[in-house]
Amino acid sequence: MTFADFVNIASDAGPLIALAIIAWVMRGWMDARVRGKLATSNNSQELIRAVLESDQQSRRLAPLRWGTVLIGLAIALAVIDVVGWQQPRPAAFAVLLGMTGLANLAAFVLIDRIGGRRDR
Repeated sequence: MTFADFVNIASDAGPLIALAIIAWVMRGWMDARVRGKLATSNNSQELIRAVLESDQQSRRLAPLRWGTVLIGLAIALAVIDVVGWQQPRPAAFAVLLGMTGLANLAAFVLIDRIGGRRDR
């Protein structure tokens, strides 16, 4: 792949990247708004604390999930390379999607075990 090919791919993906950035900003804005409403409402301190702790726990475990998924994708790409598939084909996409699913399940098991240890 040459640099010109990379530029063509990046220019084609520009609108998708812009939409992803807009969605990410809107999500952050909505999270901040919900937190503000929760803090100013007359909810119990226990409810507010539980919501904030749950959010902190999910943020703390997000790298575990992403790391597991990226390792799964790396393994899938290595399998595709070892098999010798040079052109996109349904089997290659099946390997990528299957490993993504398995990695998400593995992350779920890991997170469940970590959370289970904390509760005991």
